[in-house]
Amino acid sequence: MGSWVNTYDAFKAEYFTLHVALLWTINDFPAYDDLSGWSVKGHLACPICNKDTWSRYLPHWNKLCDMGHRRFLELDHRWRYDKKSFDNSLEVDPPPKYMSGLLFLSRLAALKILSLGRLGVRGSEQNLSWFITGKRKVSSLN
Repeated sequence: MGSWVNTYDAFKAEYFTLHVALLWTINDFPAYDDLSGWSVKGHLACPICNKDTWSRYLPHWNKLCDMGHRRFLELDHRWRYDKKSFDNSLEVDPPPKYMSGLLFLSRLAALKILSLGRLGVRGSEQNLSWFITGKRKVSSLN
């Protein structure tokens, strides 16, 4: 997964091959969209909930809101049953199931690695939201 760069060592006065790999990044949620390809807008915005994201359209605010995150609390947590402080609903469902390792590896094997050049790749952007849902999203780079 890494890459290499021919690098000059001034102390030894010789070139060597520097192997490079990006291990992790620390970024805000909107940057998650740019770095991973996961769309953080719309009905599948939560990468943890995946296709089990609970979205509600707020017509007066003209926006989509992700709901249902109290389901990550313990089953006996008092906030799960607090209708008044939230959206007048109880949270009785368990948290969404995580993707199994075998399903993850099978979808990873289906990925096509793109090589972006100076001008980029037009018309073949790979948005990874399909990775979880199994549905591909087609859009183009401009």
